[in-house]
Amino acid sequence: MAIFAGKGKGQGISYVQGERKAIVPAKSMLDALLSECRTFAEEVARGEATLKNAAVDIKPPDPLPRGMAGCA
Repeated sequence: MAIFAGKGKGQGISYVQGERKAIVPAKSMLDALLSECRTFAEEVARGEATLKNAAVDIKPPDPLPRGMAGCA
């Protein structure tokens, strides 16, 4: 689970196992991250998901938001 946030717009992008899930407002990032973790844990417990053992390649948005040049 991860949330990538940068300068501007006051929001981030949440990812679960490399899959983009949602645009998250800055004030809700920690709550969203905890919620994604709990949801994923429940899916694993029900046998609906498994933890990947592979490297995850997350690509930043293209184009990068203004002020984030050189971050990729």
